[in-house]
Amino acid sequence: MASNKSIDKSKLLKRLNKDVKKIYADVVAKYNLEVDRVITDPNEFANLGFVEQDIVDTGRLRDSKIIETQGELSTRFSWDPVDPETGYHYASAVFWGFNAYGGSKFVPGRPWSERAVYNHDPVNYFAARLKKAGYNAKVVRDDTRTIGLP
Repeated sequence: MASNKSIDKSKLLKRLNKDVKKIYADVVAKYNLEVDRVITDPNEFANLGFVEQDIVDTGRLRDSKIIETQGELSTRFSWDPVDPETGYHYASAVFWGFNAYGGSKFVPGRPWSERAVYNHDPVNYFAARLKKAGYNAKVVRDDTRTIGLP
């Protein structure tokens, strides 16, 4: 027969597993909203000179978002907008920057996914939610706060 202590540990582990999955789903949902907000905010990249100009001129970038889940704790976001006239897949050009007007002008990149991570701060949000749920959680290392955003 199992001891009370092992039963308590088993219940605690089940509760932790359930809470982690729930909180992770919330983190992903909030990031999903933030990334769309960043893409559509006409002033999100004002520091780069994009004032009253969002990065969704047609909605193709935002609408091309694909969210893939593998298991309950793995999520991958990707974007693949395509110019219908040229067939050009342009997400990387918007993200990293590109030369326009025959190469005479460089248009800076707008790394929307990294900006959303920076704004949302998912690592600290996750830890705060675990604390709120009653766990002694702390962030030991958070490389998301050191993203070199323009």
